[in-house]
Amino acid sequence: MPWQRFSSPAVAHLRLTDQLSLSCCHVVLCLQAAAVKAALLCLGQVLAAVEPGAWHAASRTFQLLLSFATDNRPKVRKRAQASTGDVLAALQNSPQNLAAASEAIVAVCKLVLPGPAAAARAAATASNKQRAAAEAAIAAAVNDVLHLLGALKAWVPLMTGPSLPPLLEQLLKLYSLHQPLLSRHTSEVLGSLIARPGSQISSSQLQQLIELLVDGEASHVLSGPGSAVAASADGDQLSAMAKLLEGGLCRLAEQVPAAAGKLLPRVVHLLVPLLAAEQDGVRYSASGALQSLLRSCLTPELVTTLQRQQQQQQGLSPLQSLVAAVASSLGARYQ
Repeated sequence: MPWQRFSSPAVAHLRLTDQLSLSCCHVVLCLQAAAVKAALLCLGQVLAAVEPGAWHAASRTFQLLLSFATDNRPKVRKRAQASTGDVLAALQNSPQNLAAASEAIVAVCKLVLPGPAAAARAAATASNKQRAAAEAAIAAAVNDVLHLLGALKAWVPLMTGPSLPPLLEQLLKLYSLHQPLLSRHTSEVLGSLIARPGSQISSSQLQQLIELLVDGEASHVLSGPGSAVAASADGDQLSAMAKLLEGGLCRLAEQVPAAAGKLLPRVVHLLVPLLAAEQDGVRYSASGALQSLLRSCLTPELVTTLQRQQQQQQGLSPLQSLVAAVASSLGARYQ
């Protein structure tokens, strides 16, 4: 239903609610899950109706709502995440409020997403007596990150463009932990951002993201020494990365065809080995990604551009590299 904007008296009431909200937080935590869910639903509806320019009065209330997004109670957590998504959706026509809400989410990510790495560093220096507590801290930090990543899949496409660089920085750091579950969910968050047509990621941000993936995590997972394919890594992790590269490059091809063309051979080289993966789902994802990329990116205009570049450089050109990658997929290894 359409949201009704608050009048000035209502905004004054919101300020009063804001002053009380954080002081009542501990009380709310003690309530039964059903009561907390109802309270979070109300908070979401109130926040979604805040007038443009009046977000300052609602900021702490929104922070309270975000604090329940990683709650250990599933129903409470899902309600907080859904209400936050409703708020972001309702603020799409209020750029100033949306920007403030997006920055608040980034601030939460900066607190939560580094948690596993920090807990691991603390565990490395823990004594034997502290070992159990350190391991419990790692598990708790990972759970919080997984809960937040689950929420970000719905939130990120609704956030403002300026808020994305610091968020992407935090997300990409999760790959360095080399934890399949975290990597898979991180890839799914990034894939959600790319797949949503209305998401505010710019073409330059998208190109930089794909380049970082190709040079970093995608290369490590898909083709490095002792690669994930050779080690029979988690199939969902591999499929998520394949879909991320596919979605990112296809979108970039729509916006900046020349940039997509330069990256296409490298991405194809990374995806072709997945055709020999042990898991059926991975082979299917890789095959679909390769077909989609070649159809979307390899246009006559791009071929002409690549041919022109081939005449201007020495060594293996991007077009020759692409042909070699596709030809390698016809080998006996992939039959």
